[in-house]
Amino acid sequence: PEKEAAAEPEKEEAEPEAVRDKLLENGRQIQDMVTQSIELASSLNTTEKQALMDIAAFVESVTDDYADEGRRVTLADSTPLSFTVRTRPTCLRRCLSNLIENALKYAGSAEVALSRDEHGPCIEVRDSGPGIPPEQRARVFERFYRVDKSHSKETGGTGLGLSIVKHAVAYHGGKVTLDSKVGKGTTITVVF
Repeated sequence: PEKEAAAEPEKEEAEPEAVRDKLLENGRQIQDMVTQSIELASSLNTTEKQALMDIAAFVESVTDDYADEGRRVTLADSTPLSFTVRTRPTCLRRCLSNLIENALKYAGSAEVALSRDEHGPCIEVRDSGPGIPPEQRARVFERFYRVDKSHSKETGGTGLGLSIVKHAVAYHGGKVTLDSKVGKGTTITVVF
């Protein structure tokens, strides 16, 4: 008599839609990492030609672009200022966009302000998000550092945005500072 082959337990296969969604999400994360890595390398690239630029008109243009897309970005009312600086326009746009994107990601809105101190023009990007704990503030400008690793899938990003800002500002001979209060928000200031 022939023995019947023992039936193997059926393996549960993931639904094709779930597999597809997971592959797409992984692909987006890889794409974000590559894009941010290219942006970081570009911020270190000194081949972009410098140009004289009215920084007030530039900041207004960037904030208007976000507002035109329906995003919650405002330019703070201030005394009309006009500053001409020598800059790499693409590099500076990337820098300001990274700061605005962080504010949008963690607070849903951003306020951008332009002022002047004894060193020169200052651009501030403010949010009312969760803030950054004091013990982590020194590390936020490090490559691949994320303040809240537990929400990285929700908020996306690679931890390169503020590193790009730091390098871009340093290239322009400026400095970047951070003021943050847990539960109240963060202000990042770029001084030229």
